[in-house]
Amino acid sequence: MNVSQLEWIVTLGVTIAVLLFDVVYIGRRPHEPSMRECAIYLTIYICLALAFGGWVWFSHGGRFGLDHGRADHSGKRHAPLEGVEPAA
Repeated sequence: MNVSQLEWIVTLGVTIAVLLFDVVYIGRRPHEPSMRECAIYLTIYICLALAFGGWVWFSHGGRFGLDHGRADHSGKRHAPLEGVEPAA
């Protein structure tokens, strides 16, 4: 997969912005969060991850989009997906 410099800048910028929001806005109010508050923030983070996976899918092909969703963070390569052709 060939990733442009602009894509890296945008990805890192959004990641840093989310972390700063989490630390500055959410972390500045020390309190025990309610179930509703946890559900809202968890939903936002899951939607961001799904949006990133969709962006990878549409920008670089289905194989890489599915690899994003199958990440197990162990460093091992997954077996090729059946029915998905490798990107050229």
